[in-house]
Amino acid sequence: MNEWLKLAKQAVVVRRGLKVGFTVGSILTVVNYGEVLISGSFDPGDWWRVVLLFVVPYCASTYAGIDAMRVRT
Repeated sequence: MNEWLKLAKQAVVVRRGLKVGFTVGSILTVVNYGEVLISGSFDPGDWWRVVLLFVVPYCASTYAGIDAMRVRT
């Protein structure tokens, strides 16, 4: 587990995860909540769902990046 966390903290992994999380999260937010956001009728209770739309792709990218690094070595 320590090795995994050490790899997860590497700048290249974090940068890639942030890029993927932001890009995919933005697309998913527009697809799922675009009309609601434009109309201004967004329910404040849904913010946690929007946050997950960014966090889940970040986690998936981080996992895939670390898995690729471990297989390569």
